[in-house]
Amino acid sequence: MIAAGARTFVMGDAEHRQQVAALILRAPAGWEVTVRPPFRTLAQNRRFHAILSDIAAAGFSLDGRRLKSTEIKVAFVSGWMIEEGYGCDIIKGVQDEPVQLIRSTTTFGVDEMASLLDFTEVECARRNIPLRERGT
Repeated sequence: MIAAGARTFVMGDAEHRQQVAALILRAPAGWEVTVRPPFRTLAQNRRFHAILSDIAAAGFSLDGRRLKSTEIKVAFVSGWMIEEGYGCDIIKGVQDEPVQLIRSTTTFGVDEMASLLDFTEVECARRNIPLRERGT
């Protein structure tokens, strides 16, 4: 019998994979198994938020309006989504105002976050926004 509660395994060598497979075979009916690529790393997350701070410190503005870090994040994630072919969903909000829907970066895989970081750094270079060098 398997103890109740969620468990997460990071796939390792062949022996480890066999142990995980055996655990899955013993799991009770109705239990769920999810296999997915790893989420973004903490280092990637720290780097992205540091870049957003640098962009805000540079006085970044769009459409004549200086943006706050949270707004800058929406703008850059939106731009990345469009560049990657996800499109840009704008819906009518609770007060009939336009609301742009973007993905939460907490759902990004390692590769997606790397792509967003690259996109953001390229846009900063294109717009002459200085970024401080930081270890990640």
